Amino acid sequence: MSGNQITYIPDSVSKLINLNKLDLRFNELSSIPDSISKLTNLNSLYLNSNQLSSIPYSIIQLTNLNELYLSGNPLDKPPIAIAVEGIYAIREYFQ
Repeated sequence: MSGNQITYIPDSVSKLINLNKLDLRFNELSSIPDSISKLTNLNSLYLNSNQLSSIPYSIIQLTNLNELYLSGNPLDKPPIAIAVEGIYAIREYFQ
């Protein structure tokens, strides 16, 4: 779903419980729904080059998530310096 000018992620994404990888790079996303926390099998999440200013606290509930890519977003929360360090730094930031 990369590069499709997607502007939002519907809450129904939470029904994709067996999803391992979600690639939403190069879109127009301005937020991530809390329902993404239901994707408990997610290993990789690509959100590079969107319009995200924040990542929801609920992202730390994705315990199998090993790869989280956020570069190219105007992030405030967590700060970009933390976000580019990856999911482990983000988990620490939110705790």
